[in-house]
Amino acid sequence: MLTRREFLRGLGLTAGVASVGLAAVRGARAFQPAGGAKTATGANKGINVLFLMTDEHSYKVMGAAGNKVARTPNIDRLAREGTFFENAFVPVPYCSPTRATLISGQYPHKVGVFLNIDTPHGVKGADFPSTEMILHEAGWRTAHRGKWHLGDTGDFACYESLGYTGESGYNQFLNKRVPVGQFAGSPGEEEYMGRPLHMIPEWVECRRTMFEWAEKQGNPAQTRRTVNATTLIGRSSVPAEYTPEGYIIDQVLAKMEEFAGKGNWMITCSISPPHDPWLAPEPYYSMIPRDKVPLPDNADKFPAWMNNMLSRRLGQTAGPKGVREYAAIYYGQTAMSDALLGRVLDRLDELGEAGRTLVLYTSDHGDMVGAHGIVGKSIQGFYDDLMHVPLIMRLPGVIPAGKRVGDLVSSVDIMPTLLDYAGQTIPSAVQGRSLRPLIEGRPGAAGRDYVFGESTHPGAKMVNRMVRSKRWKYIWRSDRHLELYDMQSDPDENFNLIGNPAAVGPENLTAARDLHARLRQWMIETGDTWIEYVPENPNI
Repeated sequence: MLTRREFLRGLGLTAGVASVGLAAVRGARAFQPAGGAKTATGANKGINVLFLMTDEHSYKVMGAAGNKVARTPNIDRLAREGTFFENAFVPVPYCSPTRATLISGQYPHKVGVFLNIDTPHGVKGADFPSTEMILHEAGWRTAHRGKWHLGDTGDFACYESLGYTGESGYNQFLNKRVPVGQFAGSPGEEEYMGRPLHMIPEWVECRRTMFEWAEKQGNPAQTRRTVNATTLIGRSSVPAEYTPEGYIIDQVLAKMEEFAGKGNWMITCSISPPHDPWLAPEPYYSMIPRDKVPLPDNADKFPAWMNNMLSRRLGQTAGPKGVREYAAIYYGQTAMSDALLGRVLDRLDELGEAGRTLVLYTSDHGDMVGAHGIVGKSIQGFYDDLMHVPLIMRLPGVIPAGKRVGDLVSSVDIMPTLLDYAGQTIPSAVQGRSLRPLIEGRPGAAGRDYVFGESTHPGAKMVNRMVRSKRWKYIWRSDRHLELYDMQSDPDENFNLIGNPAAVGPENLTAARDLHARLRQWMIETGDTWIEYVPENPNI
C-alpha cells in the first residue's frame, strides 16, 4: 500500500519523492452503533454519491470564486448547476486529519488523527462511523480510486486494498504510451517518472540551496525528503492523460460503467494535483502567462518567527520569478485536474446517471500560492489560503441550481449531509450537522457562527487552535505566538492585532479574549483533551 509520493519514487522520480514520515496517533476508540442516533428526515433514498476531491486546491483559484485567470470550466459548471458554498473551511491545514473528518463527520482530535499517515498502518473501518461504511452496509456499491492518505483502504470492508493508482499496472501502462527511449538526447534538469522534467534556472538553484539548508536542520533526512518533493517545479514530459491521475480517472470511469443501472452506489475519485510536486505537461504548463498570475503584494507581511519554516524559506530562496513560476504551474495543475474531472462528469451524463447522483466537489486544504511570499503549505499557519476550500454540491431537482451560500460551514458537516440526502441515520457520534436545511433555505436554518481549526503534534506537545467568525480570526499556540486578524478590514491577514503593540486597542483585546473563551468552550464540547494546554486566562 503506497502513498502517492512513495509510488512516484518507485517509478524513477529523481532522488525520490518520499513521504514526510509523520505517523498518526490514534485513540483506542472503536465504533459501535449508538442508540439515540440522529435520523435524517425526508431524504431521497434512491441517489448515488460521486465524491470528487483534489488535494491542496485553494478556494481562490477557480472561476466560480471570481478568479478571472483560473481555468476551471468543469468546477464552474458544477457551481452553476448546484449549490456553491462561499465560506467552507477545513479543520486542519494538511491532509490526513481533514480526510478523517471528511469520512467521519468528527473533528481530528476526536477520532485521534493528528498527523499525516504515510504508512500502511492507519485508521480502520471499525474505528468510527464513516459515510462509506454506512452506505456499504445499507447496500450501496462502493469504490475508491486515488489518494486515501489514511492507511490501507482495505482496512475498510467497503473498499479494496489499493495503492494510489488503484492497480499495479501503471508502470507498464506508462512505458507503453510514453517510452523512455523517445527522450534520448533531450534530457531535462531533473526527471519525473523517469522522463525529462524541465526547470527554470531559479528553481534549479533554489533546489540546490534548499538541500544545503536541509542538512543544517534538526531532522535533515526528513527535511531532505520534503525539500525534494517541493522543489521539483517545472514542465513535465508525461501528457496529462498518461499521468497517475489520468490513469485513476480511467479506473473511475470503468467503475461508473460497472455500477450504472445496478442500484445505488458511492464512488470517491481523489486525485493529488495541485499538490506538490508542482509540475505540469503542455498545454497546462504554459496556459497561464507568468505576468498574469494574481499574487498579493504582501511578501513582507509575515511573522518573523516563521521565517525559517520550509515554505517561507522556499519563497525567499526562489525569489519573485521563481514564485511566479510555481504559482503559474499551480494554476496549470488546477486546470489539468479540472479537465480530468470533466471526463468523469461527461461520462456520468452519458450513462444517464447524472439526474440521480449527488456530486460533491471539495479539497482537503488549500495552498498559499505565493501569498506572503510562501510556496506551498509547510508552515505553522492558519491562513485562509490554507483553510478556505471549494465546496460544491449538485443533485438535479433536489439541490438548488445556481445557489450561493455565504454562511460559514465546515468539512465536518459533509458526512452528515451526504447521509441526510441518502436517507440514512446520522450516528450520534457525528459532530457535524447536515447542510441540507441551509441548502433548502428552511425557516431558521443558518450556518455556523464560528468555524474551528487545529494542529497538534503529540510528541512535541505542540498544540495550535484557531477560531474564525465572519469578522475575526483568533489563533492560540502553545508556544505563545498568538494572532488576531480583522477579516473584514484585513482579508489577506497582513496585520496581527495582538502581535503589533501599536495596533492593540480595547476592541481588539475584547475580541481576542471573547474568542479565546469561545475556543475553549468548543474544545470542551467536542472532547478535545488537549485543552490542558489552553489556559482559561490567555494573558493578552
